[in-house]
Amino acid sequence: MNIEPTMSSTYACEVAFVNKQRFNEAVARGDYPCAPVVDGRTRIFTARDVFGLWLYGQLTDEGLPPAKAGDLACQLVEVMRHNPDLQEVALVRDAFRRRWVVAPDQVGSLVSFTLGGTQPIGIETLDLRPVHSNIAHQFNKLAARYVHPDDAED
Repeated sequence: MNIEPTMSSTYACEVAFVNKQRFNEAVARGDYPCAPVVDGRTRIFTARDVFGLWLYGQLTDEGLPPAKAGDLACQLVEVMRHNPDLQEVALVRDAFRRRWVVAPDQVGSLVSFTLGGTQPIGIETLDLRPVHSNIAHQFNKLAARYVHPDDAED
């Protein structure tokens, strides 16, 4: 049996450079629908959950509203569920201010099926290699299922 390493929400927020209080507020408002459920007294994050949290932080820092950032973060979590070792991800924008997160090899399918053949106005490629490296380092440093002292309750 292979147990996936996890970390507490406080550590996940530290690793992803996200303010924990702002994250908890986003979850409470429903702006971050794919937040891990509370397990006992704290949220327990896998590596792919931390990837989503990282993207959420990046996008909100850039001024994207929390609800849209949360939606895109959840899209990344889903993409990582199917491609855990993905090195790059595409952030695709259309003329109607809609955005999607897809694996680079899925951009063509997004254009064909979701955009109805209409070309996107922008495709930004996010390099996930440094994020993979940081998250892997932090999981090794913190060890599996390590809980931060501040995680009395989320």
